[in-house]
Amino acid sequence: LLLLPPPTAMAAEACPVGAQASLLSFGNSGTVNAGNLSKPTTLVSGCTYELFLPDRTEMYLVLRRPSLAHTLSVKWNYKFEYKPPIHVFSWNGQCCFGRHPSINIQSNVIYGDFVQDPLGSAGSYTFPEKSDGEDVYHCAGACRYYNSTPHSGDIFITISTWLAYNDVEGSVTFAFNEPFPRIQRAQLDAVRAMYSVTCAPYQAPRNFTGLAYAKDVSTDTDTMPYCDWLPGGWEPAWAENSCEDIAGVRCDRDGNVVELELSQRGLRGALPAGLAALLPKLAEVSLDGNRLTGGVLELVRDLQHLESFSATRNNLTGTVPCPGAGDVREADACRGVGGVSSQLHTYSLSFNNLGGAIPGACIARCAPALAALQLESNRLTGAVPAALAALTVLVLLDVSQNELTGTLPAELASLELLQTLDLSLNQLTGTVPASWMSNMSSLFTMDLSFNRLEGEFPKIGDTLTRIRRLYLGHNRFLGTFEGQLAQLAGTLQTDRDAFASGTTYSVLSNAFSGPLPFAMYTLFTTPSTAVALAALELGGNHFRCDPETGSWPLWALRLKLSHSHVLGQCTPVPTVTAVAPDSAAEGEALTVTGASYQASDEARCRFTFPGAPTREARYAPATFTAGMVSAAGCTLPANILTGAAAAAAGLVAGMEVEVSIAMYGDDFYDPATVPKGTYTAVKIRVTCGKGLAGARCQHGDVMTCGGSGVATDVGACVCAAGFAGAACQFNSTRLCNGPEAGAANNVGACECARGFAGASCQFSALATCQLRGLPYANGTCECTAGFSGAGCGVEVEVEISTPNSRLATWALGLIAGGTILLVLAAAFIYYMVRLEKKGEPLFTGILQPLIPSVGGVGGDDIRDDEGGGGRRSWGIEPALALDMRAVTHAEDR
Repeated sequence: LLLLPPPTAMAAEACPVGAQASLLSFGNSGTVNAGNLSKPTTLVSGCTYELFLPDRTEMYLVLRRPSLAHTLSVKWNYKFEYKPPIHVFSWNGQCCFGRHPSINIQSNVIYGDFVQDPLGSAGSYTFPEKSDGEDVYHCAGACRYYNSTPHSGDIFITISTWLAYNDVEGSVTFAFNEPFPRIQRAQLDAVRAMYSVTCAPYQAPRNFTGLAYAKDVSTDTDTMPYCDWLPGGWEPAWAENSCEDIAGVRCDRDGNVVELELSQRGLRGALPAGLAALLPKLAEVSLDGNRLTGGVLELVRDLQHLESFSATRNNLTGTVPCPGAGDVREADACRGVGGVSSQLHTYSLSFNNLGGAIPGACIARCAPALAALQLESNRLTGAVPAALAALTVLVLLDVSQNELTGTLPAELASLELLQTLDLSLNQLTGTVPASWMSNMSSLFTMDLSFNRLEGEFPKIGDTLTRIRRLYLGHNRFLGTFEGQLAQLAGTLQTDRDAFASGTTYSVLSNAFSGPLPFAMYTLFTTPSTAVALAALELGGNHFRCDPETGSWPLWALRLKLSHSHVLGQCTPVPTVTAVAPDSAAEGEALTVTGASYQASDEARCRFTFPGAPTREARYAPATFTAGMVSAAGCTLPANILTGAAAAAAGLVAGMEVEVSIAMYGDDFYDPATVPKGTYTAVKIRVTCGKGLAGARCQHGDVMTCGGSGVATDVGACVCAAGFAGAACQFNSTRLCNGPEAGAANNVGACECARGFAGASCQFSALATCQLRGLPYANGTCECTAGFSGAGCGVEVEVEISTPNSRLATWALGLIAGGTILLVLAAAFIYYMVRLEKKGEPLFTGILQPLIPSVGGVGGDDIRDDEGGGGRRSWGIEPALALDMRAVTHAEDR
């Protein structure tokens, strides 16, 4: 049933006010205050009544139908927690004592002729007439027991919460609408033009029957071969008749067309241009299940009184129009007027070929009363508009199966009346806002499946007691699901919710980890929740294997699950057998070896200090090399020993750290995740890295010594060459013009080398004194003899005019003469030696008279028997003999 508001009904009498306009019902099983089986409350047609109806209670009413030409309509605005009440209509007496009127029919019991199930918290519906004149609300299963001809007179109405399982309050209006006058001529021509272009060319042959269609042709509307609107063609007699003579058309009292109900009629092509101008009062449009291609979007854009518009399953292209905006730019539409289509409550363009972005801001401005927005199965792009949060009465939002991107807007958490949210089959990323799962208190169905959402799924708040359909499959959610499932299970453990059949929780193909949620045991072992639960799908995740069974826990294996409940396979916890190297510093790479490794984006290494007072732990990502199934790479985290956290935890260099690894979530290798008695801790020692020293590596070559020295464990510095100071902060190059000029000392002063002077050794013998003197600290020069001036740049003549000067001249001459005599003596000795070597005894003859005085012993020729000079031929000791070889070999030297 469509949520279509009825035409205005003229009340036969004045509407009641105050207490007379309130319908109250208390107790169960027909114990009522207003209306009972013997005397139901009589309603005034077209008047609005306030009501309050407790859980599992019925309210009995009656409304008079003046004639068969009057049509029934109902409009409601209910507040409830779980489901709205049902409306039951009967011509033969009051129904129903809590019994559903369409099951277990007995001949002696009065049942409803028609049951209407209101869709959503607010809406309206006008019951159309059947082609044979009968009331569609007149006869249901009970028709077999009494005459089914149309009725006038009193119709009995029962409002029942027996199938709602909650209290209901709000307002309701029932009306029998008077027959309408004939359709206005111009509007009749517009409807005829629409028929001529979208239906007449595709009419079925005269001999084609509905039976043949049902038997031989698929009922898929996309393949419907013929148009079945006004079968047989446009009858000339209808030219002057009322709207009721034209199927799918409804008019108001003035003959204006206010409704087109032409769903699944086999219409094709484009609607006539300018149709909105020809049908200006058109408020309700339903064109679902046809093959229309054009003119439809213009109708949405140009109609100024829309209340409901639906054109799903057509062949529409273009972008989603802003309802009632006309030709105004989207950015300027409906500004300052409170929304042109301020009564629009249902807007659906699903299953078409529309593209572009969703005009969220424009829709919110132009249709502020919108309760249902359905745009699924198109080619829409862009983000989910945060501006939709302004639709404060939105109950249904379905934009699934499009090409939407971006993140989920946290602003939508303000939609407290939202019951159905379907964003599945898009390309959405990011996380689910925590506020969604705490503020959307009316949520019944949430479908986020088949996206790219990630992170941990938020905790489900205590106010979300109505959620019964949760689809999160085929995303990248991680973390545990224990708390969320426990909360969902808790919402089912009431008498009311025990009848919430069809409850489904699906988290297929994500990255949830941790133990299998124990809450599922509660769901399957509590009778009420076991009945309500239709499907629990947990497969395709990474819930860890039980350490004792190596599979699912014993409590899960004992459950007898049907095929609709999917667990999949558990994931083994990885083990660690070795870590290399056995000692490492911050930032150093490690190789962790073990078993049951799986390449995972969330794999992590854990480093625990068992010796620390707080047993501190640090974490780092794990990486995998292609082809390696038993090893992973980890880097010892930076700041594992440095920083305030390490100091507070009492961590110091040299401590041992215990290394573990997890492929998913927090399923690390530790005593709780492996069979009892099989855990073996693997440890390495943590040291300070290169350039660091101290108990917590708090001293560094850079941070302590400025990178110009080596830090020690006590925080002192051993400075490099050319640096000095407690922190090696004094640089000889910068302070003293380079190490060749001088060196900085520990107080920042310069000790200059020879030939340099000044506070920073900036004065040099070369640059300042031109190598003609030495510089002073004040930049002046001490010049050598023969030079003078500021930079020793002036040469001066040396005067010799004193006795001392004459003496110096005589001395120089004596030295020169002595030098000449020494050269001549050396030449003479050389000549004598040369003769001696040739056998001429010139040298020996000269020395022979001296030998006795030297040795005291006479001797023969100083040459040996062979003519050579021998030491022992002189008859003296070798130690005292003259080594003639030292003389005779002078030439060689």
